[in-house]
Amino acid sequence: MIFFCEVNKTGLEHATINRQTLTLLARIFPDSTIYARVSEPHWKAISDKQHWGNVVPVFEPVVLAEKGNKWRWIVKLLTECKRSFLILRHAQRTKAAFIFFASNSPVGNLFISLMLRFLFRKCRVVITLHGELKLLRQGGGKTVDRLYSSLLRMAFAMRLRGRRYLVLEEYIRDRMVMHKLLPADSMMAIRHPLTYEGETRHHGIGPRIVFGHLGVAKLEKQSPLFFELAARFRSEIAAGRASFVVAGQLLEEMLPFRNAWVEYSDGDQFVAYDAYLDRCMEMQYAVFFYGSKEYELISSGAIMDAISFGTPIIALRNHYFTHLFAACEIPPGILCSDFDELCNVVDELIATSASNTQSDKNADSVRPLRADYFRMKAGMELLKRKFDLGQIEVDLATQLNEFLS
Repeated sequence: MIFFCEVNKTGLEHATINRQTLTLLARIFPDSTIYARVSEPHWKAISDKQHWGNVVPVFEPVVLAEKGNKWRWIVKLLTECKRSFLILRHAQRTKAAFIFFASNSPVGNLFISLMLRFLFRKCRVVITLHGELKLLRQGGGKTVDRLYSSLLRMAFAMRLRGRRYLVLEEYIRDRMVMHKLLPADSMMAIRHPLTYEGETRHHGIGPRIVFGHLGVAKLEKQSPLFFELAARFRSEIAAGRASFVVAGQLLEEMLPFRNAWVEYSDGDQFVAYDAYLDRCMEMQYAVFFYGSKEYELISSGAIMDAISFGTPIIALRNHYFTHLFAACEIPPGILCSDFDELCNVVDELIATSASNTQSDKNADSVRPLRADYFRMKAGMELLKRKFDLGQIEVDLATQLNEFLS
């Protein structure tokens, strides 16, 4: 018996990664019943078109936070801790093999660690770490962020034999060890599973070249630069030679930066998956402005989207992108030192797209520039192979069996 638990997120939040992770666990333990203890809306989001013969849903109440509503946040955190306690107690009574927490708030993380230390010492627990890790590398910031950072450090400081943290990239584990946040033997690491494994449309280059912003647009991703980039190429957009598209939602904090040169969905809500998919499929290039500090310790679902769709990446150089590109014999895109260089690259891509890659038939006559689209596509295909789900399954199985032995 295994418990897969998501008592922190609901609905579409983390739906893709949780679907992939649950698939991995179902494959690794085909003879075990896996109880997916999640909210009913989240189960609907992760189970669509899935066929898990050994997974049984058990619906848990998960509170959806509301921005600016402090009382609702308190209720959400208390509910998360309560459900975590009940799950741990049930697991210990039924002698479950282990409990897999797909995510936790920093409050929930510390609470579970305390419960393992004082009450449920026989339980084996895996806790997946996500975006909360960025708080550990941020200086200053909001009071609540500093509090969360302190809670995470308190949880990490406890050496617990029955707990392992899972990070979604070996690179992140190495950086965690380097910064002395966690010892290597307290963590497991796998590559972030690709977010999409279906058929992808052929990305051709025609008269109009589409630059895309994948995922949610927000300040910490430096998303305002995408709008500034589009504004610089307003004449090319007006002439139909380029377009700039945000595939995901725009957070409210992005409202002051909107302009008429970027296409995006109205409303501060998650974009429907099919609509998001359609926009991603139209893109020739995925543009990223991530800084090194913000995305040093966390994996990005948007980057995984780009790799899944085979969309070449144009990005500001940071630690993670440098690591990612170094894994490929052919660069899967272009890394830039600063915003001005990225603008020059976009200018070159627009200027050369029509003559370089009007159709596959002209591929042999592509000019040997860094704007060689087909070469970048070949690099993306090589990169995509490194995220093979079968190999991720082997890596996770090896580390879980070592933990459970």
